[in-house]
Amino acid sequence: FSIIIMPAQIGNEAARDPVKHSLAYIIRAAIGEVVPSVGPITSIHYDKRGAKVSVQYAGADCADAREKVEALANSLCEQNLAVDQIKLLGEDLEGLKSSDAIKSTGDAGGVTIKKFTVNTAKEQLILEFNIGAAKKKEGEPESKASAGGKAKAAPASTKKPARAGVCPYDSIPEVTDQIVEDVLALLKDQGVSVEGKEAVLRTKLADGLQTPLTLLKNTAYTRGFKSHITQPVSNFVVKR
Repeated sequence: FSIIIMPAQIGNEAARDPVKHSLAYIIRAAIGEVVPSVGPITSIHYDKRGAKVSVQYAGADCADAREKVEALANSLCEQNLAVDQIKLLGEDLEGLKSSDAIKSTGDAGGVTIKKFTVNTAKEQLILEFNIGAAKKKEGEPESKASAGGKAKAAPASTKKPARAGVCPYDSIPEVTDQIVEDVLALLKDQGVSVEGKEAVLRTKLADGLQTPLTLLKNTAYTRGFKSHITQPVSNFVVKR
């Protein structure tokens, strides 16, 4: 006899792209490490920022595993593994191969799991995710799972750095590159696909920024306005 593998149902396929498609299965691999009894993905409904994923599951409530699953998924992204080498069930591996996927997990960038619940009646684990890892609050410690056993960072030095003679934003090409990187990262975080257009966008953004940044540099003072004002010298001589 032959085993029939039922593919996951896909919703709003127009919003699917290689990153969202691959992240659904990267998260599934992370879930398998935390909840071993979980089954294959049964449906994926895409939106502009991520997707809603349903996974076959008939076990106890495991909603409290959300943070651990998210940390493991981001750890998989950081490891930059070949995406077809992550640990998946046969059904999920076929699902991953059913559409264009990224080459390595590092190309996904990261993920934020917004919802992680169990529907006992339907025997499903339901989660919703957005592309991009959530930003940590200032002072928030890194989780053990996402740290991956990294050594504890040394405390920051309290010694004030020496004052630089040149403004850190003095290089127009460097500032231009940084702005372009920030804009592209923001677009990706908001679910905007730039695949196949990234090189053109970089050129267009850089060209558009060069002139205003040059004018800004030429008309602005590096260390502030007041430091460039010549202090008046008194014309009065005081006799004792």
